[in-house]
Amino acid sequence: MNSIDLMLLDLVQIAETPVYSAHRWQNRQLGRESSMAEFFRALARLVEEDVVRLWAVDSTTHERVRWSEVPSDLDQRYARVPDLDDSFDPFGLSLTLGPAADLDASPDWEVDIDFNDRRFQVTAKPGAIEGARQQIRRLFPDLEFVEADTSLGGDRVVIAGSVHERRADAGGGS
Repeated sequence: MNSIDLMLLDLVQIAETPVYSAHRWQNRQLGRESSMAEFFRALARLVEEDVVRLWAVDSTTHERVRWSEVPSDLDQRYARVPDLDDSFDPFGLSLTLGPAADLDASPDWEVDIDFNDRRFQVTAKPGAIEGARQQIRRLFPDLEFVEADTSLGGDRVVIAGSVHERRADAGGGS
């Protein structure tokens, strides 16, 4: 569990939330467009762990069917829908909290990104640092996170640095 996961749990604890609306809301909270593929990768993990539940709601009967996994091509399906609306999900998919949700959990890592000042800080348990780096890079593939300082803060490692637009000729591998 990380601070981005907990952000999503905070939203769905209030009420059942359309999946696409949850993605758009998360982008607003993060302050920038993020990778829909990474959103679904993280969501798949949360569904698998029963932290959140994924439902398909029939638009006519309003009957809900629980899905036990996130389809691997879901981000591609959304990409093919013209004129997506933030207020609903075009496929009738929604999220609720699952029984394994722990809203008081201490996250393995937290990230704070200030896109205006082009700075970031990751605070992580020592064993979670590499996973945090990878997920943040996948979430924002158009950005480069340049680490400038690493320090210890209690039982956590604190990494701070700057955020830059990835150059088109930089290749994209990170």
